[in-house]
Amino acid sequence: GTYQNPLGGPLGSIVKPNNQVYRGSLETWSLLFDKDLKCRLMTAGYVSDRYDTKTTTNGVGLSFGILETLGISIPSGSGNVVLRLIQAVNGPLVQLNLTPKAVSNPSDIPDWWKSDKRGADP
Repeated sequence: GTYQNPLGGPLGSIVKPNNQVYRGSLETWSLLFDKDLKCRLMTAGYVSDRYDTKTTTNGVGLSFGILETLGISIPSGSGNVVLRLIQAVNGPLVQLNLTPKAVSNPSDIPDWWKSDKRGADP
């Protein structure tokens, strides 16, 4: 794809569309189904080949890769202190419709999910 329309939120006024070409990294996704074949978990964005020189994402996936293509580098690793800080202060920005929600509220997590880690937790 190409960057032809402004991003939503404050980034759209900072990074103007410039027809920058996007070529994403090869990613691995997984789906977990229940007994009725309804998807109950989807994981995405696990880059399978971060060394592919034809991509524009610098080896990161999902929205992090799109932003990287536009010149906005956001840390994406588990345990990264900067990413944990971003996620910690993100709540008020979500309420103002300035950023998307970074992690689920604990009350929204289903009972079958056993891990208490969220987002960038190590």
